[in-house]
Amino acid sequence: MPRRVLAEVARRWPAGLEGVSDFLVGRGRWVVGTGVVERWLDRWLDAVEGAEGLGEAKKLQEGKSRTGLAATATNDNKERREQFLQLIFEAFAHGSAGFVQETQLLTAADWGFRFEDVRFPPKVLMWHGTADANSPIGMIRYMAERIPHCVLREFEGVDHYSLLAGKDGAGRLEAILRELVCQ
Repeated sequence: MPRRVLAEVARRWPAGLEGVSDFLVGRGRWVVGTGVVERWLDRWLDAVEGAEGLGEAKKLQEGKSRTGLAATATNDNKERREQFLQLIFEAFAHGSAGFVQETQLLTAADWGFRFEDVRFPPKVLMWHGTADANSPIGMIRYMAERIPHCVLREFEGVDHYSLLAGKDGAGRLEAILRELVCQ
């Protein structure tokens, strides 16, 4: 239901959706700066990283001095959180007009072309996580099967936000960039 409502608002009142979205993004930027949300984000990012990186530093903290190591972990948490939020809010760096346009496109019944008609030599490359709820892998596979010369790289268990997160995300990004540069 919410997707249909969003699609209708984007189609019938795009300027209104843009204004409301700009307001909500602004409030979101404020909310994520509160201590409660910062702590929640730190815990969530630890969980995404699967107890690697800072998770290991926190384990060491429990058995050792809480002075220097605690300060380092706090700084690392802050830097990691800021990088994550920069990634999230980058889509709105120039306002919400792009979000509205994307909503119109992604909820349209017809994009004005068939996937089978896409021509991009030598091939179209896609990278996608199998646990992505925002863009379900079934839909991505459907598209990839129809686009000529399409190569889909699937990342098992990775969702929309963790594709590039943590040490594993850095490795995935490196592999993606390596494949792009070799083209």
